[in-house]
Amino acid sequence: MYSDDDGGAASAVAPVASVRTPSVVTAAKLLTPKGRREQGLFLAEGPQAVREALRAGVVTKIFVSATGYDRCRDEVLLALDAGVTMIECDEPALSKVTGSMTPQGIAATCTFPTWDVGLERDVTTLVICLDRVADPGNLGTIIRSADAAGADAVVLSAGCADPFNEKSVRSTTGSIFHIPVVIDADLADWASQAKSQGIQVLVADADGSLLTEPAVRAVLSAPTMWIFGSEAHGVDPLLLQAATAHVAIPHYGAAESLNVASAAAVCTFASAMAQHD
Repeated sequence: MYSDDDGGAASAVAPVASVRTPSVVTAAKLLTPKGRREQGLFLAEGPQAVREALRAGVVTKIFVSATGYDRCRDEVLLALDAGVTMIECDEPALSKVTGSMTPQGIAATCTFPTWDVGLERDVTTLVICLDRVADPGNLGTIIRSADAAGADAVVLSAGCADPFNEKSVRSTTGSIFHIPVVIDADLADWASQAKSQGIQVLVADADGSLLTEPAVRAVLSAPTMWIFGSEAHGVDPLLLQAATAHVAIPHYGAAESLNVASAAAVCTFASAMAQHD
């Protein structure tokens, strides 16, 4: 039913991998940036993320627990149909692979998606840029929102969290396999390119014009690059200067601010809905 630990021929009986099994030890190293760089792989955990990784054709191995066979049957069958090496793990081994105390029954090692990303007039409609957003959960949530909104790409400056960190990948719930993600980008250069292509550059800024103002709403349907900064540092002053306009989200309650993932979702969908109206 599944392959042996060395990826050999499929067999009816195979040993259940433990925390000391070489493939488990190797996969667990993907929880570190060094391990991901050295192996050229990253981890996706949970049925939805694994399913999207399989559909993207980037999975190299599947790790599944005994309970995962029942909970993730569709993903197991999809992996078997694709001929992907499958390793049955005991629960401690799957916890070691995923870095989670309560793993979701299935995980995959994946090659990095490759994307050809550029800015083109009349082709690019919505790009999300993040300036030093360091929290992996926020980063993953923003990638998920951008994917749901139909954005063309998410562009990350140096200083952003690693989008292939297991927490980021988990937060994207599979969107990391759908939308191009550019890392270590020079956002000032991207902003300059955008404006040269007739794409407006909007910066989320508490001191900007309100998102609900008629003048702002009137331009949301145009091709747009949004820039969001970290909660700790905000947007770099050079990027503030490069923006076409600064935009603020109105607050109707007592909360002082939204976190960056929430703010990005509001602004991204404001543009997406205007563009699809």
